[in-house]
Parts: sequence; structure tokens; C-alpha cells
Amino acid sequence: MFIIAINYSLNLLFIIFFLSYKLLLNKRQTTIMLFSIVVLFAILYFFGDFFSISFDLAFMFLLIFTYFYLFTKKWLLSAILLITVYTLNGFVWFLTFDFSRLFWTEPPLVLAVINFLLTVLFAFILRQLLKKFNFYAMFDHLVKKYYLFSFILITGLFIVNAIHFFYPWPTTFGNLYSSLIIFLYSTNGIIFTAFFIRSELSQEKLNHLASQSDYYNIQSENLHDFKHDYNNILLSLALHIKKK
Repeated sequence: MFIIAINYSLNLLFIIFFLSYKLLLNKRQTTIMLFSIVVLFAILYFFGDFFSISFDLAFMFLLIFTYFYLFTKKWLLSAILLITVYTLNGFVWFLTFDFSRLFWTEPPLVLAVINFLLTVLFAFILRQLLKKFNFYAMFDHLVKKYYLFSFILITGLFIVNAIHFFYPWPTTFGNLYSSLIIFLYSTNGIIFTAFFIRSELSQEKLNHLASQSDYYNIQSENLHDFKHDYNNILLSLALHIKKK
């Protein structure tokens, strides 16, 4: 149990590090966030008899989301980062420990090492993809805060995780199925949010282009009116000079 708890906490720390360090957060912000998570993990582990699994999940969700929001000031980005962290961690956990229950009652120690190495590998790959596609830059152009949307995403993530950990699944396949539900919810939430953001940015771009078009139309009308008045002035001056 101790090895699994250490493995789970290390996975979260490394995923957060790869997703944020120098891409979104500076060295000081990353250090504060990771240190706070380590302290919280220690408290929840040593005083685990006083807390339920649902309480642990809610407290960890709240801490990670709060730090992301404090450092980025973006609700929707913080919610997406929280979902991404738990999706990647849960996906690797699903490939290793969850599947191992089909073969072992107690997973071997080497499986924890494999789990950790896969987490680091996938987190590194995801970091490169975020850098290549400049994913975080999309959120810089969003004007709205999207409080309700962010709350719904986080609440749904908490519910599916709480059901997975709190409900005593009678069979291994039932536990695998619940893990798959978490993964599907998280990935669909990320994909839907990405399309939603792109749609919002496209709409904002269209609105900006429309306002620019209106501005240029007004300028064109003003120029046309000026040209008409200027021609009348020149004609009046020409007639005046001719009479004199």
C-alpha cells in the first residue's frame, strides 16, 4: 500500500512538472505547487484513518486547481490542466495496476517501476506536443471567465473518480470498466473543450474582422464625402478666380 501511494504521488508530481514548468509556470511557482502537494499527500497518508477517499480526492482536486488558477488567473485553463493531470495518471494506472489484477492479487514491485517510467514518458511526450502546438496560447485570447463550464468539468471529474474509488466493485472487470469510464469522460471533456475554445476564438476573430470591416466602411464613406466636398470647394474656387 505504501509503495502504491508513493507511486501515485510521484506520478502526479512529475505530470504537473512536465505540463507546467517553463511552459506555464516559472521555477518559483512550480516549486511552491509541488511542495504543497507533497505536504498534502503526507498529511492525507499519515492521517488517512480520519479521512474518506472522497474527501482526499476533493481536497487534492481543490489544491491543484487553486494553484493553477492563482498562477494563471484562468478558470477554464486550470480546469483543463486538472483534468489532463488525472487523465494521464489514470491512463497509465489503467495500463499497469488495473490490468495486473487480471493476473496478480498483489501487483509485483517491478510494476510500480514500469508505471512510473511510463508516466514520465507520456508526460514528456505531452509536454512536447504542448510546446509544438502552443496550446496554452489559445487561452490568452479568451475574454470570458467560463465559471460554470469550469465548475461542471471539475464536478464531473470528481464524481466519476469518487464512484471508481468509493464503490466496492465486486469483480476485476467492473473495476476496469469504471476506470474506462473515467478515461472516456476525461478525454471527451478535453476534446470538447478544445473544440469549444477553437469555436469561441473563431467567433471572436469573426467579430473582430466584422468590427474592422465596419470601421473601414465608415472611413471609406468619410473619404467619399470629403472628396465630394473638396471637389465642390475646388470648383467654387475655380469659378471665383475666373470671375475675378
